[in-house]
Amino acid sequence: MAALSLVATGDSFITRRLADTAERRALAALIGAADVRFTNFEVLCPGEDAAPNAVSGGTWARAPEGVIADLAGLGFNMVSLANNHTLDYLHAGMAATGRALDAHGMLHAGTGRHLADATRPRYLETASARVALIAITATFHETAAAGQQRPDMPGRPGVNMLRHSTTYTLPPDRLAALQALAEESGINIAHKLRVKEGFASGLEEGVALFGGHRFQAGPAAGIETAANKHDVARVVAAIGEARRQGDHVLVSLHAHEMRGGEKARPAAFLEDFSRACIDAGAHAVIGHGPHILRGIEIYQGRPILYSLGNFIF
Repeated sequence: MAALSLVATGDSFITRRLADTAERRALAALIGAADVRFTNFEVLCPGEDAAPNAVSGGTWARAPEGVIADLAGLGFNMVSLANNHTLDYLHAGMAATGRALDAHGMLHAGTGRHLADATRPRYLETASARVALIAITATFHETAAAGQQRPDMPGRPGVNMLRHSTTYTLPPDRLAALQALAEESGINIAHKLRVKEGFASGLEEGVALFGGHRFQAGPAAGIETAANKHDVARVVAAIGEARRQGDHVLVSLHAHEMRGGEKARPAAFLEDFSRACIDAGAHAVIGHGPHILRGIEIYQGRPILYSLGNFIF
C-alpha cells in the first residue's frame, strides 16, 4: 500500500470570511501538501431564514456559506459535522449545512437522515488510497441524537452519538448517609413511581440514586464513566465495513467530557472508546471539542489524538 499523508486540525469555529494574507497562503501550502486534510466544522450554514433551536451547543453557531470555500481554499477535503452545535438550527439547519458542504465538494460525516446514515463511513478517493471517515460526538443535547429507522417508523435526522453513563463512588458510610438523605428529602419519589408503574427499571444491587445521579459503594470517593455498549458496537461495525471498503479508516471524536475537574484529561469512557476503535481496525482517532490541547496516545502503534484544540475560533 502506498504511503498516505494526513493533516488533521481541531475545531474550526469559523464565523466570518478569511482575509487573503501571506500567512493564509503559507498555511494553505502546508495543508495542501497532504493527501488527507481534516478539520472539525463546528458551525452551521443554515441560511438567513433558519429558525434557531430552543437549545444550543452553548451559543447558536452560524456562518455564511463562503466560510466553506475558505476552508476548501486552505486545502481541507474532509470535515466532521458531528458536534454539540449540529442542531443549533434544527434539522433544517443541519440539512442546509450538509448541502452547502456538498456543493463545495467537501466530504463530511457524522450526521444523516437517521442513525444508520449518521453512523456510516464516508470515503475520500486520493491518488494513493481510499480513506474512510466516521464521525461521532459524545457531547450533544439529547434532541440532537439521530434515531434508528424501523419498519413502522421513519428514522430521525441528527448526529451519530456516543452516549455514556456516570457513576459516583462513595465509601459505604457516606453512601448510607446519602441514601438516608434521599429518603428524608423525597428526591427519588418520581423515579420510585415510574418503577412502580412499570415505566422504569429498578436499580442494580449496590447502586443508589440521588436526584438522577447514580452512586455505588467503593473504597474511596471517585467517578466512573462507561460508554454505551450499543453505541460502541455500532461504531465498531462501521469500522469493520470501512476496513472492507477502504484502505485507511479515520474516526473523528468530538467530546468535552473530562476526568474529574481536569479539562486537559479526557473522561475514562473516551479512552476506552478510542482504544476500542483502534482494536476494531481504525488507523487513527482524531479528537476535538474542549478547545484545548489534550494528550496523544500511541495505542497498538496508532495515534489517538484526544483533542487537537482550536484551529480557527
